[in-house]
Amino acid sequence: ESEARERWQDPGIFDVGRVRPRAFFIPRAVGDPEITPQATSPGGGSSFFLSLSGQWRFDWAPRPAEAPADFQSPGLDDSGWDLLPVPSNWEAHGYGPIQPADSGIPPGPPGFVDPETNPVGTYRRWFELPPDWAGLGVVLHFGSVGSAVSVWVNGREVGYSQSSKVPTEFDITSHLRPGRNLIAVRVWRWSDGSYLEDVGPLRLSGIDRDVFLVATPPTHLQDLFVRAGLDGEYRDGLLAMELKVANDGAAESSTRIQVELLDPAGASVGTWTDEVPLGGGATRTVGFRDSIPGVAPWTAETPSLYTLRLRLESSDGPAQVVDQRIGFRTVEVTDGLLRVNGVPITLTGVNREEPGPIPGRPVSEASMRRDLVLMKSLNINAVRTSHYPSDPRWYDLADEVGMYV
Repeated sequence: ESEARERWQDPGIFDVGRVRPRAFFIPRAVGDPEITPQATSPGGGSSFFLSLSGQWRFDWAPRPAEAPADFQSPGLDDSGWDLLPVPSNWEAHGYGPIQPADSGIPPGPPGFVDPETNPVGTYRRWFELPPDWAGLGVVLHFGSVGSAVSVWVNGREVGYSQSSKVPTEFDITSHLRPGRNLIAVRVWRWSDGSYLEDVGPLRLSGIDRDVFLVATPPTHLQDLFVRAGLDGEYRDGLLAMELKVANDGAAESSTRIQVELLDPAGASVGTWTDEVPLGGGATRTVGFRDSIPGVAPWTAETPSLYTLRLRLESSDGPAQVVDQRIGFRTVEVTDGLLRVNGVPITLTGVNREEPGPIPGRPVSEASMRRDLVLMKSLNINAVRTSHYPSDPRWYDLADEVGMYV
């Protein structure tokens, strides 16, 4: 505990054991339903996805010295602890005061977090590992935790992070066992990073976005980058993709990558394929580039969305499918004017914070959609995400409804 206590006071430590940041996507298996923003959870019906959102056992302490010892132990009896919904902010459920933004830095001398005034929330959750995940890698995803978090699985520490409002992921494959598993999480309200976050919203703490597990075959899509623009005549689409494929296994694998572009009506526009040999533990970036004649361009008034369907079939595990919605558009500033697809536009925008109609920061997908529809009805066409990245589903919904971000 002394090591963890030092981390949230040390500006030189802000993550330990985290997976490298990547584009947000959730894979699915062949035959799973498509994952869409209308789904009730981020992973829809993917068999590679397991939600851990819901009720967690919870203990709150006003200072680190009073937080429960051995909180990470599978043998600890936590039946007397409270139940707290995840995602949520613990202040919204009566644990400690909500602090206004204008006094939102930790008490005490600047640059130092006083352990006597740093509340701690401790969470525990048991889950059953799906039997058909045997042989697959497993990543634990926290959508947002504030301000600093230490994560343990089955009594062993996995890692530490203090990157609030962006996803934090840990590879927990080696920590898991068949059947029942325990995740234990300790969250500190303040960290040295809190001094960089003294903007805008009320000071709230805890796990305030979704928590879930994602399973990956040994050879899988690790990251992706897509650029979809228009040619000089703003008529044909220019599509460029970079797909990073990783082989976490020990043996060499052979992977077939297929990329299919579907138009807004779901009809196939084009298909690209490549064969990728990968040695054990290796990664490789595969690029595709092409011109798509006569695309329907994306604007806030005409939010035409295409779907990129990526399929990876490897010799060392089940096939993986990733759907990514894209819009073809070119944004540029020429002659002092902001133009989308060559046409000057005027932004009528607003700032957006995340607190929703329920107490705290968690915002449901339905609430995000209602906000966007209301904004559109009031002739708002742009949103500034002050002062931090929004939930990834917000950007997907903005693409769908037609909103500049």
